[in-house]
Amino acid sequence: MTLGAPTRYTAHPLSGEATWSLAEGVLWDARAGRLRWVDIETGTVLSAPFDGTTLGPVAAAQVSLAGVPTAGAQAHAARVEAARTALEPTASAGAGEPRHLADAALPPHKIGAIGLGDDGRLVAAVDSSLVLIDPPESLDPREAQALASGFLLAAPGRRLNDGVCDPAGGFIVGALSDASGTGAAEELVVRVVADGLDGAGGPGSVTVLRDDIEQSNGMGFSPDGRTFYLIDTVPGRIWAADFDATGDRGAAGDAGSLPTTDWRVAFTLPGEYPDGMRVDDEGMLWIAVWGAGEVRRYRPDGELLAVVEVDAPFTTCVAFAGPDRRSLVITTSNRDHTAAERLARPHAGGLFVARIDVAGPEPYRFG
Repeated sequence: MTLGAPTRYTAHPLSGEATWSLAEGVLWDARAGRLRWVDIETGTVLSAPFDGTTLGPVAAAQVSLAGVPTAGAQAHAARVEAARTALEPTASAGAGEPRHLADAALPPHKIGAIGLGDDGRLVAAVDSSLVLIDPPESLDPREAQALASGFLLAAPGRRLNDGVCDPAGGFIVGALSDASGTGAAEELVVRVVADGLDGAGGPGSVTVLRDDIEQSNGMGFSPDGRTFYLIDTVPGRIWAADFDATGDRGAAGDAGSLPTTDWRVAFTLPGEYPDGMRVDDEGMLWIAVWGAGEVRRYRPDGELLAVVEVDAPFTTCVAFAGPDRRSLVITTSNRDHTAAERLARPHAGGLFVARIDVAGPEPYRFG
């Protein structure tokens, strides 16, 4: 639905010649003055200083699941998959030393999303686990991440994908499987509270919000924190649910709750593939549309308000960045490009930026 001609913007390359296979999950960390994002395919966490127009030197570190044992932990994942119950920590702080990249090849971990932690660390969705890691600029670039603690959330054959911190300090994340996109609407979306990832081995709390999503992707909150939005990519559906940020504290001491039922469809994009999403200060949804080379701004009822054109077809995520949070930073992918397509679009897989007329909020923090 469009009542008038949408505002049009053009995004420009931000990361120069630097590109990544599947750049995703970009966030603005105002405390550090840095952009943070991931390359899903290589399991790399990245960050760089950003002043609103110029990107500084990029720091990068690959993640390692050393110190987060998976042996015997599949039972925890099975309990989430089958019984939908709370999950216990699978590791405690200080386990394992960083592995030197020069000494051993890293396993092919995939990192679906990151969130900002209240203590300066990052919460990261790595393979099937949710873990805490140090930011890459604090590490020796020769070392992989040494992960302090984590949960195994998804069963074999699945991995965690996009996620977001919520107004009450939890982390919401969805799962994908090899069958995603084939019409099987059975993927999980869960909410994890911080107590289970504090490294002290305390009880963790995991709530299964949905178990009927085909391909869970972008998530975001209205400016007042009362409405949560969730993208199901393959059917092009944007879901909404009420979030209670001041509700009763649960057994794990967490505030806030989302319903496990009573979800509503905000709008749909038939035949298209909405991917990452952020919500601006006016409550409008900025959605990266995979395959369209666009980021679009929508009202919550689906009215198209603005289009950002990107010279890379596979747009993946956006962030409101810079000191005034009016620089829209866009991650892209070149994973599905042929060699000829990469030559024709040398910036695909890199970061892009467009100056826009509205700001967005800083991300919520985990903890």
